[in-house]
Amino acid sequence: MIAAAEMSEEEMSTTESPDTLQNLCLDYIAREIVSDKDSDDSVVLQKSFERPSDDTFLPSVVADVLIARMSDRRTLCDRTLRLFPSSRSCLRHVVIRRSPVTSTGLRVLRHHRLLSLVVEPDCPKRLTVTDVVCCLGDWTVANLRLLGVAGVNFGGQPNAGV
Repeated sequence: MIAAAEMSEEEMSTTESPDTLQNLCLDYIAREIVSDKDSDDSVVLQKSFERPSDDTFLPSVVADVLIARMSDRRTLCDRTLRLFPSSRSCLRHVVIRRSPVTSTGLRVLRHHRLLSLVVEPDCPKRLTVTDVVCCLGDWTVANLRLLGVAGVNFGGQPNAGV
């Protein structure tokens, strides 16, 4: 057994403060939401996530963190973004990094009232700044406090179908 004096601060904090149930659940969902990939590299959702219950609603505290975790775990894409319509979730601070999202997937953000948005796609040629801004609703455009678009093209026409 390791004496407490021999343990690093990180090891002690891990053993003294287990993660919250909310964080454990969000990590599980972010990790398990995708069951496989099709031959065309599109994701296949786990059966339990394909059709969320009509009475399911994710408040911003949960939805914002879940999107960030899915992005970190590389399970966020156009198909999984569709799980966040404004009728079932409230998004305020969205962070999407190194994820294969397109303007088609980002359209789900149009009906949310975002205060901050960070979009850093996995492929710089996938999106333009115009694509990102066109996916936002009027309220968000008028009230957005932070827009981070590192790795997004300023010119070109990757996705003209917005």
